[in-house]
Amino acid sequence: MSHILLKKRYQLEYCRDTRPSVSLGPHDLHIQTYYSGLNFADVMMYMGLYPDAPSYPFVPGYEFSGKVLAVGSQVVGFKEGDEVMGGRQFGAMAEEITVAASHCLVLPNSHTLAEGAGSLVSFLTAFIALEEMARLRPGEKCLVDCASGSLGVMLGHYARKFDLTMTGLTSSPYKKGLIEERGMLALTFEEWHQTTDQYDIIINTRGGKFLKDNYKRLAPMGRMIALGASSFFQGHRLNPITLLKGLFQTPRFGAIPLMNDNRIVGGLNVLHLFNNQELITRALDAFRLWAPKPVIDVIIPAAQGQKAYDRLLNKESAGKILLQWR
Repeated sequence: MSHILLKKRYQLEYCRDTRPSVSLGPHDLHIQTYYSGLNFADVMMYMGLYPDAPSYPFVPGYEFSGKVLAVGSQVVGFKEGDEVMGGRQFGAMAEEITVAASHCLVLPNSHTLAEGAGSLVSFLTAFIALEEMARLRPGEKCLVDCASGSLGVMLGHYARKFDLTMTGLTSSPYKKGLIEERGMLALTFEEWHQTTDQYDIIINTRGGKFLKDNYKRLAPMGRMIALGASSFFQGHRLNPITLLKGLFQTPRFGAIPLMNDNRIVGGLNVLHLFNNQELITRALDAFRLWAPKPVIDVIIPAAQGQKAYDRLLNKESAGKILLQWR
C-alpha cells in the first residue's frame, strides 16, 4: 500500500507501506483512498513547525475521499462500496486508511470524489470561525485576508448564502478576478490600506503585525478570528529571523483594552477540535444539507507529492491542491 511519509524536516518520501494493517474497530470504516487534500498545516509539519505532529516518521494528511472497503460492526449509514469523504488527525495521505465513521460523510450527489477530498477542512474552518465563534448575522460586513486559497472559496460561499458584504485580500493583483468570482470585493493589500472601512467580522490568517492592523479596523462589537501565521514563513526553508520578527510583532490583547474597545479577538485551530464529536457532527450535518463545492487548483499524482508541497509553499495555488491515488 502506497503512502506519503514525512521522515523528518523537509524530507518527504513516496513509498510502499510495510507496516501491519490496522485492525478495523467497531465504529470504523476502512477506505480505499482516491484523493487526499493538502492544507497549510501539512506544510507546517513539513517544515518541522507543527508541535502536535507525531514523532518522525509519520504519514501526514487530514482530508480524503474514496470508497468504503469494510464497515465496522456497529457502524450505521455506510456500506461497502459507498463513495465517501472525511477527515482524520494525520494519516490521510495513504492509499488505504482506517477512520472513525463519525468523521465521514457519504459523498453528496453534487460532488465528484476530487471535490469531496477538497471540501472538508476548509468548510470546517469556515463553519467554526463564522458560525460557532463569530456568530455571524446576515448582512454583516466581513474581511478575509486569505481569499485566493481554498478557505477563501468556502468563505465566499458564506458571503452568498448569508448576504454578507465580504472583502477578500490578496498580494497578487492577477488573483483579484478569482476572488470576485467567489462573491467578494477583491483588493490587494496595498489597495486595502488606502481604505478606512470597518468590519463586523475579520478572518486573519497572516498573524504577526497584521493582527494589529486588522484589529484597528474592527467595528464596535466586531469579532476577529485568528487562524494562522502565514506571514512568518517565506519560501521553502524556515528563516529564523522572519519567524522571530513575526513573533515579536504579534500583539498581545489585554482584557481592559478589549472592554474599552467593545471588540472580540479569538483564535482557532480546527485540528484541536477533531475530537469534539458534537461540534464535528454539527458541521457535517451543515455540509450535508448545503454541500458547498470547493475550487480544485490542481490534481497531482501522489508519487509526485513534493510537487504539491512546493506549489503551496510558493503560494501559487488558487484553490485546493489534491494528491491522487487512483
